[in-house]
Amino acid sequence: MTPTRLTLSIDTSYDWLTCTEFGFVDDGVLSEAWQELVEERVAFVEHPTMGEIAGFTVLEWASFDAAEYD
Repeated sequence: MTPTRLTLSIDTSYDWLTCTEFGFVDDGVLSEAWQELVEERVAFVEHPTMGEIAGFTVLEWASFDAAEYD
């Protein structure tokens, strides 16, 4: 199995972090493709044609403490 290459992006002006498959763009992906993990903070995004997880996003990343969540 070939490892998946990931792109990690931090946008300080919007205070979010994204980690997605290289070449995947989550902008414009339908809301049904998002699986919320932490209410209004963390979500997985599914690849629209493959149905597999393509990455995740963390909103308000600067103040997010992952140790607070299971």
